Amino acid sequence: MTCDAHTFTRIFNGYKAPFIRYATAYIHDPVTAEDIVMEAMMNFWIRHEDLPDDTDIPAYILTAVRNKSIDFLRKEMHRQQISGDLSETAEWEISQRLASIEADGFQEIFARDIRNIVDGVLEEMPERSRKVFSMSRLEGLDQKRIANELGMTVKGVQFHITRILNAMRKALKEYL
Repeated sequence: MTCDAHTFTRIFNGYKAPFIRYATAYIHDPVTAEDIVMEAMMNFWIRHEDLPDDTDIPAYILTAVRNKSIDFLRKEMHRQQISGDLSETAEWEISQRLASIEADGFQEIFARDIRNIVDGVLEEMPERSRKVFSMSRLEGLDQKRIANELGMTVKGVQFHITRILNAMRKALKEYL
């Protein structure tokens, strides 16, 4: 996989905080969560040349964060069981966190990211383009009706929709 330092820095800066929040939600220790994320990012950078070109970098790193969080919880539960420090309640809590992260899908995180990107693209577009797009995609109106309601041609409606869809494709290229 080709990933230059600039691309990696952009991904690192953009995803470090969300990945730390993700790990912290399960392991309940922000310092350890940050260590896990840093290790996952470092491991990606070390191995990036060996990965296929179509690797989704954020998904790859998040999978590593997830797996490292699972390993941490398993080791923590085992360590506490051995030392006898684990009460029944604490053991149940750790096992619940472990089960939760094992069952977790990344869809929620990526859906939130995608929604933020889409909202950002829409905010950058002219009001007229946003209105046309909203009528087409959110209200489900056909292009002829939109043209009639806004006093424009069908070609004008198509132009505005195409403008926004192209901007979204460009902004979402890492997710497509």
